[in-house]
Amino acid sequence: MTRLIFSFLAVALLAGCSTSEILKSSEPRQTIYALHPVKETPSTEPGLARVVEIARPSVPPGFETDRIALYIDGGRTLDYYSGAKWADILDAVLQDFTRQSMTSVLPYVVAMSPNEANNANFRLQMKVKEFQPVYGASTSAAPELFASVEFTLIALPQEDIIGNFTLSRRAPATSNDLGTITAELEAMMQEIQKEAFGRLDLRLRAKKMP
Repeated sequence: MTRLIFSFLAVALLAGCSTSEILKSSEPRQTIYALHPVKETPSTEPGLARVVEIARPSVPPGFETDRIALYIDGGRTLDYYSGAKWADILDAVLQDFTRQSMTSVLPYVVAMSPNEANNANFRLQMKVKEFQPVYGASTSAAPELFASVEFTLIALPQEDIIGNFTLSRRAPATSNDLGTITAELEAMMQEIQKEAFGRLDLRLRAKKMP
């Protein structure tokens, strides 16, 4: 299956900083992370074409920001990494990542944002349930990492749900530094996206077009 690249581009570095140091820093350097989808040379599939509207994903409360969220106290308290942020608010970053990735990975699909998709055949809705590290009583130890996304594929114009599933990953971070944590969250989302596109491929192909 085509490998998705879900890479985080740091335009400034926080090398060597632990999570606790990042949280306590009063005037940190700003680090911006962007998600870059895979760029493939698609093969042609004559006679097969689908237009998919990629809706803006919903994210958990407190994640509607460009700040990178985390939980402390075993998940009871929401906080943010100091001096680090996404290139845009998280839902916009994930929407654009998904749109570009779907078009690249599924060559017969034209994936568009809602304001572009006037004649879409399908709508893809995503609910991001988790995408963050979770610390225990102390931020000095490496956190547990969580990623979970619900995917809903809707056939238009009837608004029929033809696919709905949730994919999740969970694993301990191997080190308590921002570079390792983001790289391992990246790997989780890569796995989720690869499996999701495989399932969506079957549903998109199976639906007969007028």
